[in-house]
Amino acid sequence: MLRELRTTSERGIAPLLSSLKLALLVSAVEAQWRPGQRKHNVGKRSVPNIKKERTMVDKVFDCSNAVYVKNVPGKGRGVFANIPFNAGDVIERAPTWGFDGGIADLIDQTGLFEYYFVRDDTNINEGFTKGYVVFGIMSLVNHSLSPNAKTVWADEDSGVWAAIVATESINVDDEITQTYKNISDYPQTIKFIE
Repeated sequence: MLRELRTTSERGIAPLLSSLKLALLVSAVEAQWRPGQRKHNVGKRSVPNIKKERTMVDKVFDCSNAVYVKNVPGKGRGVFANIPFNAGDVIERAPTWGFDGGIADLIDQTGLFEYYFVRDDTNINEGFTKGYVVFGIMSLVNHSLSPNAKTVWADEDSGVWAAIVATESINVDDEITQTYKNISDYPQTIKFIE
């Protein structure tokens, strides 16, 4: 891998290193999102001290603490609702980094493979873009054939943005799931469960 990195153009290395930094950042963020860190008890269950706030900040809705990450047996990490969502609610919106096939080949050999997205819409203006690293918790949303959310893409002056949007009502502590568009690219050794 190091030999490949040394022979890759400098333009190709910088985005890959940024992706690796993202993986470290995601791990650090996850450490702060443990579901056991709750503040108030209501009845038998411990629930977070969270109120659903939506404030407009340059076209971005902020639902801080709306989700948390925990391990799911047989699936790995998953994203869960800390607040209820209705169909059409934006759960999270995040910027992305698009990459071409050469970088995709490098990423496919790393742990980042499982975290990048491909678009299935026909309005892609990116030309040679193979996939996107999404800089947000939504990169940890698990696959399901019966998802309760979907990814919505937006091409803006500031770049490509991805949003995870509820497609049905999602209750507190429900896992948020979506259907992966590149499921055939995964090695056969990876088994997806519902």
